[in-house]
Amino acid sequence: MTTRRCGFLLAAALLGMGCASPAKPPLVNLWERPRVALLPVAGDPADPALAADLRADLGAALRALAATEVVDDARTAAVPFPAGSAAASPWTNAGWRTAAAAAAGGGLILTGSVREFRESALPEKPRRIRSQVDTSWKWGVSDTATAHCAATLVLVEAATGRIVWTRIIPGDGKDARWTDLAWPGDNTSAPPGGWDALLLRVRPPLPAGALHYPTDTSAARARRNAIGEIVTAALTDFTGHDGWEPPAKK
Repeated sequence: MTTRRCGFLLAAALLGMGCASPAKPPLVNLWERPRVALLPVAGDPADPALAADLRADLGAALRALAATEVVDDARTAAVPFPAGSAAASPWTNAGWRTAAAAAAGGGLILTGSVREFRESALPEKPRRIRSQVDTSWKWGVSDTATAHCAATLVLVEAATGRIVWTRIIPGDGKDARWTDLAWPGDNTSAPPGGWDALLLRVRPPLPAGALHYPTDTSAARARRNAIGEIVTAALTDFTGHDGWEPPAKK
């Protein structure tokens, strides 16, 4: 190999090294913290169960991250939100912070609130399609469930109430399914009385103010996906990138 060829390869290697992305530590390095306590999250009247479900999924994700000790939920569940205006930012309330710090054993407190829950579950126009099993025809309908929510999450120091990290995170979920309709595929047109009676079996009407997800699996999956988006976005700020490894793994 010529000297000129060797010089070219060396320069290319050095250039490649210079272009490599440096390892990026987490925005909030929980490996440097003794523990984090996930306090109850303030709920929203549109879906009273959403706050507890988000808190449970956040706790599971933080434990799977294994960056620091996550305080047992039984120790923090009894810490109530302060009443009145202080409920919007409980970490500024000295009494609440004292109780939270005692339950958390020091370290960090993760809390927040959920809002804006909306869901939709509407069938599309019925269609006649070929069966995937054989060449027969059948009638059916696609319906798509969607869910939207948002959460404001705040990570504070238990001892001082200083905000370490905060984000407003939206979450959106969708789930689609196909349901066969009890109308023979040999018929090329809709029933004489229309589709309403058959579609009621796909999505029965709900009482006023009721939500779809407690009784409908498709709506429940959409809601779960929306919560998952919030959790994934939050964990991004607690996870290193571009090859960063936590201290224990180096």
